[in-house]
Amino acid sequence: MTQTYSFERRSELNRGESNPMHGRKHSNTALSKMSIALKGRVFSDAHKKKLSHSLTNRKLTESTKQKMREWHVSNPNKTFSNTSIERKIATALDTRHIRYFQNIGLSDIANVDFYLPTENVVIQCDGCFYHNCLEHHPTEFIERRERDDKQNHELKKAGYHVYRFWEHDINESADQCILKVIELS
Repeated sequence: MTQTYSFERRSELNRGESNPMHGRKHSNTALSKMSIALKGRVFSDAHKKKLSHSLTNRKLTESTKQKMREWHVSNPNKTFSNTSIERKIATALDTRHIRYFQNIGLSDIANVDFYLPTENVVIQCDGCFYHNCLEHHPTEFIERRERDDKQNHELKKAGYHVYRFWEHDINESADQCILKVIELS
């Protein structure tokens, strides 16, 4: 039995809307068969440009980025996987029997790595590469450091004490990082 689609239905399928195959993961065998089938196929310059543009030139506006950040902060269903440095800080907090919440959104400002409610303290564990450590990556990804500074300012304005520790400091001694928090709180 063949299915017939109306013109509207076919155009939906062509756009990827309601297409049951859209976003489907293929097995390695299927991928290799598709690769063999497409070998030697010549694409027009317009088609190549369209593919290239859709894959590499996807730019988001600042308002879209801000909406995405706000969604990540306020979405309670978001699951996080703890990094190695976050696990080290958690172990150091556990050994001192300090109560904390991990990966929690605060005041619609940010998802913080650790929140200590009794002292109203926020601890952020910053990876040297991703957060642009001045010691290891002084000239790369400057906008990330600016974003972190803005986040610190907003959290302090909301009444939180903010501590940021670099990956190399945590790897050297997570206990020393926690001692700084205890001494200064």
